[in-house]
Amino acid sequence: DTDVNTNNDEFIAYCFRSIPGYSRISSYVGNGNATGPIVYTGFEPVWIIIKAINTAGEAWIMFDAARNTSNPRNCQLRANDTMAEACNTDQLDFNADNFQLKTSWSGINNNGSTYVFMAIA
Repeated sequence: DTDVNTNNDEFIAYCFRSIPGYSRISSYVGNGNATGPIVYTGFEPVWIIIKAINTAGEAWIMFDAARNTSNPRNCQLRANDTMAEACNTDQLDFNADNFQLKTSWSGINNNGSTYVFMAIA
């Protein structure tokens, strides 16, 4: 495929893996409720990036513990968007070994949608 293998073109690959106690790369299915799913990480996250994989047009959404030092974490940045930081009701909690969605917003918790995420301790 020319998107990933064209003669004389250069490509960059970003490869990640889960490391117990440090990082978790996985997926979850949204429930569309204001009290969303609890997503196991095995540690308290300090940074999370989330992306819907079966909903077109959704951004890569990032939450962190540096800008929001306590729950709920409601300030987000978008990795593939020029939008400035947004702090609103679309939020989640960072817990001792998981994160929990606290919104019905389709960007991170649409009922039945699958989301990939990477969490870092």
